[in-house]
Amino acid sequence: MTERVYSLRKEVVLKEEYRKIGVGDILSDINISMVPGATASEFEKKLRSAVKRKVKKLISEMGLNQILALVNEEASSGPHKIGIKLMTEPQNEAESTIMELLRDAGKLKGKLNTFDYYPAEICFMLEDQQQVAYTLLKQELPTKYHKRRWGLKRNMKSIGYFMFADFVRSLSTVIVDNNILSFTLQQQDFIQFKITEYYVTRSEISGLLTLPECTELQELIRKNAQSMNLSLPNTDPDHIIYDNSYSVDDYFLSLQKSSFRLSAGLKKIVIPRMCRMFCSIQEKVKRMLDEHSSYAKAFQTKKHIKNKNLEVMSQNEFLSVYGQVELDNDTDITKFRQLEFEFIQLREYLSLTPASDHSFRIRKLGRHRAAGLYYPYYKALVIDLDSPDSFVHELGHQLDYTMIPGTTVSELSGFYAVSSLYEQMVEKEVSELPENDPFKLAWNGSSKFNQSYYLESTEIFARSFELYLKKIKKFDSSFLKEEYTSPVYPTQPEFLSLIKKYFDYLLGCPREEVLSYEKQMIV
Repeated sequence: MTERVYSLRKEVVLKEEYRKIGVGDILSDINISMVPGATASEFEKKLRSAVKRKVKKLISEMGLNQILALVNEEASSGPHKIGIKLMTEPQNEAESTIMELLRDAGKLKGKLNTFDYYPAEICFMLEDQQQVAYTLLKQELPTKYHKRRWGLKRNMKSIGYFMFADFVRSLSTVIVDNNILSFTLQQQDFIQFKITEYYVTRSEISGLLTLPECTELQELIRKNAQSMNLSLPNTDPDHIIYDNSYSVDDYFLSLQKSSFRLSAGLKKIVIPRMCRMFCSIQEKVKRMLDEHSSYAKAFQTKKHIKNKNLEVMSQNEFLSVYGQVELDNDTDITKFRQLEFEFIQLREYLSLTPASDHSFRIRKLGRHRAAGLYYPYYKALVIDLDSPDSFVHELGHQLDYTMIPGTTVSELSGFYAVSSLYEQMVEKEVSELPENDPFKLAWNGSSKFNQSYYLESTEIFARSFELYLKKIKKFDSSFLKEEYTSPVYPTQPEFLSLIKKYFDYLLGCPREEVLSYEKQMIV
């Protein structure tokens, strides 16, 4: 059985998926689109802006107790925390001054009651560090007041200045900082891969071995490059270019407790990864909910099937792998028999293991606008009546989801090298297309078949699997496309060499060895 589904409410499913990557519920409906060529700082800015908008909306709709619950239960779940102490009627000149400044900052003119906007003393806490500021929980303070000290001319010499902060901005900052940290701590294997890849890439560009000065990190990179399907150039070991973009603390995520801040180098890795995974989760959940809503209507076995088709459905070569086979009434049985023969060849070539809990269906998929579909929850591989060449792609999805129970192979660290090189090559190829090219317009657009879709790890796995059979193994079959000329099918020698190495091992070893192989990719 695949992972149990407990709810089909979108908001519940999204929260479950975000929790898996260390992200809190409050971020589960944040939508961040991927902009081609955007930098890590631009990604982070978009994330912080989106969270600020969400927090502002929540606060505007909440009562005091709900605000306090939000702060105490979710916003302060990490090392960065906010404490709130509601203010009462002023008892001295200092408190009266703070109230007056808050009224001015919040533009509370005339008869407006300050206490209707919940004046409060907030305390920013990080380990043993604390910083106090004053705010209005239900009223925005201008930028010039945020994290700034203010006082009144008439008494500043006697009582001094006071720190003020906008509550929404402060709260959203704490939420983002804690969630970035929580997410980062779950990405250590990916971070180690990207740091190693960085030095390999810099070495290739410079033509000289490029490494950090830290000897410990040097050894880690040298050791891991080969196991991660990366290779440092064979150059003069006495001529090294030193690049200290990353430290051994970055590699092992040894963040200083006094700040719990990511270095600039780590942010370049983590922030784009975080935004991309947000996009991937949104698309994954949408597909899963579509699957549950459409499968029962469209892909349960039809009641009225021709007797001749029923006879073939009960006895054919696909049943050697699949537990059930369904043929559309318009299926040409003679052609299907030819496909059976080709399936025998494919089955033997790949040593396919039986998947008796899966069904194989040939249907008309017109309204789905797809040549093939794979439903992991319902364990069904479906190809369009006119598109047998979609079978290997959907088989790739099937293998991705089933080779290791409960795990998607394409999300494991052993696939990082393939997905990273794929992204680089496809993005470069798309960037070189004319601006009005239909594919480029779709790639940069918001339709289903855009950049986010094509760069999902499971889609990269399925397309790489197609290329592996067609371009490397030279396997000729009706189950494969005749031509692979689309930008999303990179055929450069270095990519083909990499997927050969990956799939040769993955498909050539017993299934129980796959996880141990993946673990070899992590230090």
